[in-house]
Amino acid sequence: SVHRTVSHQEQLLPSSYGQDIIIAQPRDPSWIHVYWELKLETLESGKVKIGSQGAHAHLTLRIYELRSASAAEFDVARWFDTGIYHHIGDWTIEVSPPDRAWCVEIGLKTAAGLFIALARSNIVRTPPDRPSDRIDEKWGVLSESMPGVWGPSSWMLRASR
Repeated sequence: SVHRTVSHQEQLLPSSYGQDIIIAQPRDPSWIHVYWELKLETLESGKVKIGSQGAHAHLTLRIYELRSASAAEFDVARWFDTGIYHHIGDWTIEVSPPDRAWCVEIGLKTAAGLFIALARSNIVRTPPDRPSDRIDEKWGVLSESMPGVWGPSSWMLRASR
């Protein structure tokens, strides 16, 4: 076997960065992707805040549909929860309807339904599920009379018509 040293450019990424963070990103009109990391200290302090039910609380993502994409207002239309299994991870979440603002919190939820948020994501907007109604006049059809557009290979395209 060949012994190989790892250069500084080839170092592996760490499994965690020691911070509390949750990031949301739209995947398509009906799905968002979320990834997160919670420090173990944050998780333990959350359990202490809950009190006697903290020992049995479960990690949970709370997904909010917002009436506005403004972080200042945080006007919630509705929300739903999904359980997760680890303080570091990622999840793809089905959301509906499309063309809405979404935000996700990671926290602890007790059997009685008490939820305590430990971190909140950015706000994302899923795209619509239809072609845009916007008509942009900057785009037009290329003309063969435009200089520089039709290069040497264009004669082959015209000849094959």
